[in-house]
Amino acid sequence: MVTTTFADLGIDTKGRASGQVKTKCPRCDHDRKPAHRNDRPLSVNIDDGVWLCHNCGFTGSLKPEDWQTPIKSERHYDRPQIAAERRLGDRARAFLADRAIDPDLAIELGVYSNPEDTAIAFPYQRDGEVVHVKYRRLREKAFWSTQNTELVMYGLDECRDADTVVICEGEMDRLALMTAGITTVMSVPNGAIQPGANPGAKLDCLHSAEQIIAGAKRVVIATDADPAGETLAEELKRRIGPEKCWRVRFPSGTKDANDVLMANGITAVCDLIDQARPEPIVGIYDGDAFEDDLVRLYRQGRDKGYTFGYPVFDRFYSVLPGYMTIVTGHAGHGKSTALDQLLILLAERHDWKFSIFSPEQQPLAWHQAQLIEQYMGFPFWDGPSPRMSEDEMLTANRWVRDHFAFILPEEPSIDSIIELAKIQVYRTGAQGIVIDPWNELEHARPANLSETEYVSVVLRKLRSFARNHNLHLWLVAHPTKMPMSDAGEEQVPGLGNISGSNNFRNKADFGLSVWRDLKAPDNPVDIVVTKTRRIDAAKLGRVRFQFDPISKRLREVGVVS
Repeated sequence: MVTTTFADLGIDTKGRASGQVKTKCPRCDHDRKPAHRNDRPLSVNIDDGVWLCHNCGFTGSLKPEDWQTPIKSERHYDRPQIAAERRLGDRARAFLADRAIDPDLAIELGVYSNPEDTAIAFPYQRDGEVVHVKYRRLREKAFWSTQNTELVMYGLDECRDADTVVICEGEMDRLALMTAGITTVMSVPNGAIQPGANPGAKLDCLHSAEQIIAGAKRVVIATDADPAGETLAEELKRRIGPEKCWRVRFPSGTKDANDVLMANGITAVCDLIDQARPEPIVGIYDGDAFEDDLVRLYRQGRDKGYTFGYPVFDRFYSVLPGYMTIVTGHAGHGKSTALDQLLILLAERHDWKFSIFSPEQQPLAWHQAQLIEQYMGFPFWDGPSPRMSEDEMLTANRWVRDHFAFILPEEPSIDSIIELAKIQVYRTGAQGIVIDPWNELEHARPANLSETEYVSVVLRKLRSFARNHNLHLWLVAHPTKMPMSDAGEEQVPGLGNISGSNNFRNKADFGLSVWRDLKAPDNPVDIVVTKTRRIDAAKLGRVRFQFDPISKRLREVGVVS
């Protein structure tokens, strides 16, 4: 029986019919230590019908088109139970034939039906061993899977050492493509991603294909031609990198490979792959480069920036994927702490994940402790104020660990940081990258470039990386020594005051300056928006905050100017 309500799963939505709620997890609550019994690690989006446990990885959807039995995130997996005799029954054979799929090919790939011949079983293999089985009911489109088994890409083994790999959205599409003779095809196991939803753990299966994707010269994305399929395609492109991705365009009246096979035959399916178009790359544009963007803009309007939950500051600055913000401020004015606070709010409100290069904040465990403090809102360390308990610290650490990772290459050049960041984007879907600060990078400036030219080249490279992977990049850079104001205060630095080049102002999409009144008793902190390239996402202005030394959080006071 297919689950249709949260109550069927034992998920308590606290009587709410819409919105989001944090609640106990029915899968792991009984296994938790007494100190954690009051934790509510399960995030539920009632409107979208999806949920995710930040403790055990229990995740899924109520929608039949992407329903799955959630899989735990631990490295220990059970071996799926498979019947000794596996055969494809008459009803299953007829079902496949009605969809123009070769039943004998399906049998060769290990597909079989349950004993009642009411559902088809798709065995997922890694290195020849079945590690997971997914089932599809014949009479209606409903799915279920073996529990606590390893979730890998479907078709993993057949794609090893392939120059071209096709990624589709479901098992039936993979069989349709293989019926047409296209053999190196993988399917994601969890279905598509609803527009506006966070992928969560849906693409954890990409870990299994990391070497295959890295070795392939071309990855053809053949997800469904509907909003959820387009969202999945965009996320795959973002993680894999557009320079390797090609996109299938389905004929009018069809939305996936199986539709094309049934409507137009094998030749039309082969044409899908042969006529796939390369994804646009920053700096390379052909006549088709903007078509998808134009359709999306026409239907959905301009992208809205991600906000932080500050009533005033959100009107002055929001975060757009594909752009770069340069942050500056005098030493000791708290620019790194302020930025960390903004990242935590993005993670809390939008489930963003981040990779941070911040060598000045070492050891890295200390930086993690600061993030835990800001997330919890009370001290990590012992002192005059009560500190969090060890159990509270460990609970918070799990949340921080799920949203933040650190990059620290042995030779911290821009190229080495970008390469590690690309890995994080692929593996975790990181949506934000932080480089803090610029002066900690190893700058091997060529002799034939002036400092201004060199800064321009590097910033252009960072901005292209952000655009190609549709993520936001924050770069922190120190200003030069500035003269005091007439009142004897350090003045608010702008992007043009950053040491090294005026290109920090020219190349930035957005500019933030963090300034602190060191003479005032309460040391107010101002965040000043000094540049915006998108007036629909940010506007120039100055917002005042009060820094709480106990919680390490910034409390909004209001507009200064």
